[in-house]
Amino acid sequence: MKLRRFYESLLALLFLLTALPVIWCLRILGRPASRTLTVYGRLGRPVSFRIERLFGAGSRLRFLNYWHIVGMVLLGRFGLTGPRPVRVTAARPAYSRYAVRPGLVSPYELQRRMNIAFNDPDTVEERFIRGATTASHAGLLLRYLFSMLVGGKPQRPGKRIKLLDVTLHNHSMKSALREIRQFCKGAECRQIAFVNPHCLNISARDPQYRALLQGAPMVLADGIGIHLALKFFTSDALRDNVNGTDLFPPLCRMAAREKLSLYLLGGRPGVASAVAAGAQARVPGLEIAGTHHGFIDAAESDAVVTQINRSGADILLVAMGVPLQENWIAANVHKLNPRVAMGVGGLFDFYSGRIARAPLWMREMGLEWLYRLLQEPGRMWRRYVIGNPAFLWRVWRWRRSAAVPRAGKTLQQDCLAGR
Repeated sequence: MKLRRFYESLLALLFLLTALPVIWCLRILGRPASRTLTVYGRLGRPVSFRIERLFGAGSRLRFLNYWHIVGMVLLGRFGLTGPRPVRVTAARPAYSRYAVRPGLVSPYELQRRMNIAFNDPDTVEERFIRGATTASHAGLLLRYLFSMLVGGKPQRPGKRIKLLDVTLHNHSMKSALREIRQFCKGAECRQIAFVNPHCLNISARDPQYRALLQGAPMVLADGIGIHLALKFFTSDALRDNVNGTDLFPPLCRMAAREKLSLYLLGGRPGVASAVAAGAQARVPGLEIAGTHHGFIDAAESDAVVTQINRSGADILLVAMGVPLQENWIAANVHKLNPRVAMGVGGLFDFYSGRIARAPLWMREMGLEWLYRLLQEPGRMWRRYVIGNPAFLWRVWRWRRSAAVPRAGKTLQQDCLAGR
């Protein structure tokens, strides 16, 4: 604890000694407007500080707007890292939440910047508080500094994004689930596809797969590569990294709540049934209508479709790999009774325990791809070592040929309080 207070105070002092001359000059010249915020501090005591509009919300120097809070770090009323500040006008957090000092950088804010803030903020921060050490606080600060280079999102991202001639439906996790629920009320089967840089590399070479994505009712973006391509080469940004692996748990909860059933098709023999058993254990009331492995040939396809239809499933998850799973769904979508059919890639391998998922700290830095590469270098090196740079090069060429505007300054929601 003393070590943490020492390095926090040292960093805060260095920041103030460096920035205060610039800040005072700006205050004299610009006389910026300011506002006072009061938040819950340690032990629930109110802490007030000013936010000065020295720079706009979209400026790279906007962090200077919060120099008063850095002063609070020196006084011990704020931390560099910790749970996000909560305004006094809001409900008082649970004791364990306000027993520690709020921080300039919070675990939830880091996840928000990296488009993976899928869980309740209090749950995320409660988990961090319980296991917090000086090392974990320092790690959080380092990860946040890294996220300043690659993370962030505009205040009002568009609903649709075009990338390499494929339209991406720019959903948050919650809005994607709402759309899936609406699809389940429809009269026909709707196809949902997830795309990452590897998928878009394939679509650039495979006109049939590209046409399939262009005609799909919902195409969701997955992966840090797409986020970086949009950040550096276009004026768009993702609301969330809506990947199938993170979508699966809330999808199961939504299905149990809405009395919808799932069918799992794909993986090696026994993998889908293991996923089904694990999902039902975690989500009481979840109905799995059936499972089947993914090693089926053209002669077996109709029999599998019949089995799926007889199961009465509402949502079909297909894990056969790209583009096989999308092609299989597209070829059979007019025969399928489920109202939603989505290709989920390696999701079954993760949830069956066959392949371990990257630890949270790597996902918070957008390095899940590196973890997969280290797990299976022989199979994944071409996809990531060659494929990722090739994807960025393709986007750069596409932007130039299509005259897509380069990203400019975007608005950020950077108020630390009340998130």
